[in-house]
Amino acid sequence: MRGEFPATHDADAERMREEMRYLKDRVAVLEKITTDGHSTRQLESEIEQLRDR
Repeated sequence: MRGEFPATHDADAERMREEMRYLKDRVAVLEKITTDGHSTRQLESEIEQLRDR
């Protein structure tokens, strides 16, 4: 039928939306880390803590 997409299209679109949310959250964390003016050791520690999540 014209204008309708199979259910897999909806599943793919939802997966991409979830991935986009995840990536936006990660970018926000990275922006926060790089703009907070922490020392190098603090920065390394925060990065390691984030990796452990």
